[in-house]
Amino acid sequence: QHKPIERAVTIKGYEFGLANMAVFLSQAMVGGIFDDTCDGLNEQPQELRKKDQFGNPIEVYPISNSCGQYNQYYQDMSCPAGEQGMECPQISPTTTIQSSFNDKIGQRGLMCGPIGTYPDEAKNYKNDFGRLDVQGCCWWGRGPLQSKGLCSMGKMNHYIGAKALADGRITRSTSGVYPDINF
Repeated sequence: QHKPIERAVTIKGYEFGLANMAVFLSQAMVGGIFDDTCDGLNEQPQELRKKDQFGNPIEVYPISNSCGQYNQYYQDMSCPAGEQGMECPQISPTTTIQSSFNDKIGQRGLMCGPIGTYPDEAKNYKNDFGRLDVQGCCWWGRGPLQSKGLCSMGKMNHYIGAKALADGRITRSTSGVYPDINF
């Protein structure tokens, strides 16, 4: 009597898996085709106290959104207890990275670098966390999954990147992995 129930659960699980895969592929298509990017975008505006000529609030997109948006501070996205060994170390403050983005849709890419690297820092537009600079803020979302933060980037490296090769979890001939990339 229990086997038909187990089989029904297995079929449901398979159907849920297919539905999740369809949603994932749809999201990948939107990010890859509509937005023409695989990197996170500078999406969270900050309202200035000034108004435009029509009395509407003026919105800006702080360069410091590279550090975090929508109540997610990317540098603080660390792994839970027992998984800290997979986490990426904090990035060097001298590292400079700029995301890819499609300027046609009017959104700016994200960037990180030492204080003073980018002229927009001087405009003094703070993000929600009070940051003006982008030093060490290289943990924005990447790829269709928008993997971001020390933990998820570190887990990719742990399972399919250079760390997996170094630790012997994969070989250069393992398919679907990136042994030469240190995420």
